[in-house]
Amino acid sequence: MNSARSTIFMLPVSLLIVCLLTSVLGAQPKTQASQDAQVSSGTQKVPEVAWQIRLGARVGGLTSQLPRLDRVVLVPDLATWLDEIQQWGARGTWPVLIEDDRFTPIFVRRFAPRQLVRRASVAASVPESSEDRKALALRIQSSFWRPVSATDDSSTIARIYRDIDWTPPGIVATDFTDPAWPAALALAMLRGQLLVDLPGDFGQPNGSLDAPGFWSLKESVIGFFESSGWSWKTLGDDLDALTLCRSLPVRVNMSLPPELRPRISGLKMDRDTPPVALTDLLCRHQDGSRYAVCGWIFGSQIRSIYMAMCALFIERDSVGLVDGYDRKRGGTAYALANAEEVLEPLSYETRLLAEGAQASRMNWLPLMSTGVPADVLFINSSGRSGFMDMTAGTRLRAADIPVLNHPLALYLIHSFSLFAPETPTTIGGRWLDRGVYAYVGSCNEPMLGAFRPSSHMIRQLSLYVPFIVAARLFESEFSKPWRVVTIGDPLMLVEQPSKRRLMELDDMIDVAEIDLDVRTDLVRRLRAEEDVTPEMLGDLHLLSQDDLALGLWKTLEDDATPEHANAILPAFFQTSDRTGFRAAFLRAGEPDGEGREMLWTLHGGRCANLRSAADLSLFERNLRSNLMAQDLEALMPSIVRIRGAGSERAAIVSAMNRRPGPTDMNQLKALLEKNPR
Repeated sequence: MNSARSTIFMLPVSLLIVCLLTSVLGAQPKTQASQDAQVSSGTQKVPEVAWQIRLGARVGGLTSQLPRLDRVVLVPDLATWLDEIQQWGARGTWPVLIEDDRFTPIFVRRFAPRQLVRRASVAASVPESSEDRKALALRIQSSFWRPVSATDDSSTIARIYRDIDWTPPGIVATDFTDPAWPAALALAMLRGQLLVDLPGDFGQPNGSLDAPGFWSLKESVIGFFESSGWSWKTLGDDLDALTLCRSLPVRVNMSLPPELRPRISGLKMDRDTPPVALTDLLCRHQDGSRYAVCGWIFGSQIRSIYMAMCALFIERDSVGLVDGYDRKRGGTAYALANAEEVLEPLSYETRLLAEGAQASRMNWLPLMSTGVPADVLFINSSGRSGFMDMTAGTRLRAADIPVLNHPLALYLIHSFSLFAPETPTTIGGRWLDRGVYAYVGSCNEPMLGAFRPSSHMIRQLSLYVPFIVAARLFESEFSKPWRVVTIGDPLMLVEQPSKRRLMELDDMIDVAEIDLDVRTDLVRRLRAEEDVTPEMLGDLHLLSQDDLALGLWKTLEDDATPEHANAILPAFFQTSDRTGFRAAFLRAGEPDGEGREMLWTLHGGRCANLRSAADLSLFERNLRSNLMAQDLEALMPSIVRIRGAGSERAAIVSAMNRRPGPTDMNQLKALLEKNPR
């Protein structure tokens, strides 16, 4: 593969950036700079472009040069994933996922590839030591970027970048013992960044760093930038982004000088070391000024790779808005109707999903019963880490956050949503657990002014400013280190579809005999009228052929096995067929995992209005792990209606007798206290 690589990576990226800047400048309002007198030569003075736009144009320019194939490859393990990404090059790039039953279906259905390949395992081992993994990652990255004309295959990635006159926009830091290190490799490769090793035990995502831990981390990060050989000390120079791909605490508790604390009327510091977001405090000089913007990816190997692939390959065409503020809370500036007005002349598909009285729990549940109908979602709400207060005095809990039907980027104006991002019973933890791959939220009480109004952010997104960069404030008191957390790739763009530039190739790569072209194999088996297998039903769902899958399901009748029934559940979910879903769910043996999640999402607020004792029993048997108390609370109106007043405690005790885990048990005890005899 390497020997066949063209000279595409030797082309000057600056040429595409100039084209992008020209279109961006044409879309900007005129400034005084653009109206100044002519320069002495008589030519018009070129206005200075904001560094955020130039950064986005650099990313967009590179992306438009990387050839892309309309294919997705699913692999069974990390060794095969590493083998597959080494095929990226002049013949194209494409998403590669470690297959699972949560993130894979929503990614594949949204990407909708012409070719879906399922690879057999290469049956190889991945190096065990951190040093060997690092060496392997750097070899893969260097091979991808090395020009075909190069004769020295030992050059470092920094040397290669200089040889081809490429300036990396940022640094990706990982611990090669952390599950997220493959995501770091993918982002470094396709964003043209520097990949560095950041070992050490700094704590877990739900925790906090103390002063010694933070200074140790900060010293390492500064060392990466200083030793890079590129300029980095100000925003708008060479290196403007840092991506952390590893487990780290979400917050830092340490004393900061008064001049580095926001001075806002009504803002009280209740301790000497009030918490701030790690992703906001990093990448700053001693005086608090930023030199880079920070993003963060953490979690399991499967999820972190999924998050990187989403940032790199998913096209963000549609924007959804849910405004849970009344005008007294949000004021005019934060009204999402303003954002809708900004979106109107742009080429995004736009939906104001709910505002005012419509942004209540009663409307949220049916609206989200088959997932979020948008690629990017903006929400205004208030509350804490465990709930979102919406309009009409209603409240959403983690249990009300839906199964997603495709990957989602989220801008959530809300207090504490990312207080414990590793815990799926919190608002932020649940969104991430469901498939959000880019997330701007807060880890503690930030006050409303810490968030950029969505209408302002959308204007920037439309001008090539990366999603996370657009969320950051660079002026005002809240530009100081504070509590807004930025999760995801900091270089990810939300380009207008009409302005998106991709080099899409029509070619396809032949599939090896030991691997499977999923679509081709399905067509062959259907034409041969082979017996319907659970795998066929699952693959039809991956390819968005739900109607065909349901048709085959009907032909099975009494021959359908529990495995068939489990495989058809996603098709019933996507088509909103609740009756069919429940019947298949029962036949599947009431499976835990995604099937159970779909059961609750699909029925939304209907759980409070059950009329059948059998339906009530079905949901009681299928309370979700870590959400048992929340699910049971949602069922309480139905429990009282069907079994009579006073039956609440018996239902709670029955759930406690199942001996659930400590999280569920503690929450069930609290629910029991709320329901006295």
